[in-house]
Amino acid sequence: MPGWGVTGYWQYANSTIDTLTTWAATGNFTSLQQFEDYSKTALYDCFQQAVRVWLVAATFPYPIQNLTNWMPSIFGLEWPLGIKFAYSTVHPNVLNVGMFHVSEFPWNNFGWFVSIDTYSYDVIQEFTSDPFAFYNPFTGEPMPIRGAWNAIISPNGSAIFPVPPNAVIWNATAEKWQDVGPGQYAKSIVYLYFNGTWLGQYWQDGQPISMADIIFFYYTWFDLAATTTTGALDLGHNQATASDVGGIIAPTVSSIVGMQFFPNGTVVIYGNYWFPDPNFVAAYYAPGFPSFANPWVDLALEFYAYQQGKYAFTSGEAQSLSIPQADFRSPQFNQYLASVLQNWINTGYIWDNARGP
Repeated sequence: MPGWGVTGYWQYANSTIDTLTTWAATGNFTSLQQFEDYSKTALYDCFQQAVRVWLVAATFPYPIQNLTNWMPSIFGLEWPLGIKFAYSTVHPNVLNVGMFHVSEFPWNNFGWFVSIDTYSYDVIQEFTSDPFAFYNPFTGEPMPIRGAWNAIISPNGSAIFPVPPNAVIWNATAEKWQDVGPGQYAKSIVYLYFNGTWLGQYWQDGQPISMADIIFFYYTWFDLAATTTTGALDLGHNQATASDVGGIIAPTVSSIVGMQFFPNGTVVIYGNYWFPDPNFVAAYYAPGFPSFANPWVDLALEFYAYQQGKYAFTSGEAQSLSIPQADFRSPQFNQYLASVLQNWINTGYIWDNARGP
């Protein structure tokens, strides 16, 4: 749905389309046939109801081999950032699909959740990225690249796996990781392995990759998602304005029942996202572009800049708050971050949430 249901982000609403696409994207089905039925109905309704021109961004499509297998993954419904529609009222029976390198948007990790221009995507994601996982170019199925995973799924989409009481989730109101407690069950268990391929390796500046980077990555998920529900105190008094980003990640976060972080680099996620292919479930929770592309301290600095009311993540936030949009290409933004980081070094300040549970 446009804006993922965030009030004011997009004024168009359609209860059928919104419900079906939410079910399809969040794993609220019990069979592949049910998923395809939801997707097909939603897509046809979208074509009939489309009123504006959208950029098509089918990021992870299956190849079209014939006219029977194009549904539904060519439109990327398994991934929240996948689907945009293009529709022309001048030629209502024609769907135009395309991208042009016409502009370059500001570079920051969290603004990319909302929008990224094709040029930047090509440069960062396709030419220079070293992702945990990506999609097989021949089949479209998710596959680990610089990582490994194992996913166990319920046979029929029911929550049958007990969640350890000491598994944790981030409580954005209390500003701490807290145990989920007894009596919790999940539809899937995903094991993500960072040892060897991530831990023990180095970022671009020579700093070693650590569990702090991994834990902080997931902390940002929870904190941003909280802007749409309880509020995220770590983002300051303007936290609600960041709900344009939070609304995108909230469906994924809301499906996480609990997490376990182990010093050896293993992360276990107990979730309620379900898909009949375990690789899709693993990819749903695995780190990916755009936010897992920098050390934790860079993400913390971006959060701090937003918290202090100095820089926004997105252009919409920038307009609403009358502040600049964070942009790593900008000398002014980098000078500001450098001054903050130097102050943290001088005072021994550590963003506590990077320490983990």
